[in-house]
Amino acid sequence: MRFHGWRGWVGGPPFHPELFRIHGFELHEQPWLPETLRNALTEWLRVLWEYSRAEAVIVPLLETAIALSGAERIVDLCSGSSGPVIRVQAELARRGIRIPGVLTDKFPDRGAFSALTVNSNGSVTASLDSIDATSVPERLSGLRTLFNSFHHF
Repeated sequence: MRFHGWRGWVGGPPFHPELFRIHGFELHEQPWLPETLRNALTEWLRVLWEYSRAEAVIVPLLETAIALSGAERIVDLCSGSSGPVIRVQAELARRGIRIPGVLTDKFPDRGAFSALTVNSNGSVTASLDSIDATSVPERLSGLRTLFNSFHHF
């Protein structure tokens, strides 16, 4: 069998282009990348979330997950510069659900996380420790979300 790019494997099982994945190199996940550049990228992702108004879609799903799980807080993994968390929290509160949130990231943006704590009136806090989403400490229990991480997939 030989691989022929987008045409797939010759002499093998049928190839589905929609399943083809190129594993790209992510600069912002490299420890040697300057923090300023990493934070600029995650801030850009946060702004995209803000303009998307995604909380309209996310909150009904979270509302159901919170009710079914009995979760007492939301733990967002791979939070970058915060993603949609403030708007999600505001919409949950509007629906009568007051649940604290905590943000985590492998490379936490300390400035963005500090501002978020102030801007959310304390309903969202952040872990300033490096948290790997594949090895979350037990102290961070709650309903886990991955709002800002989808660019990794």
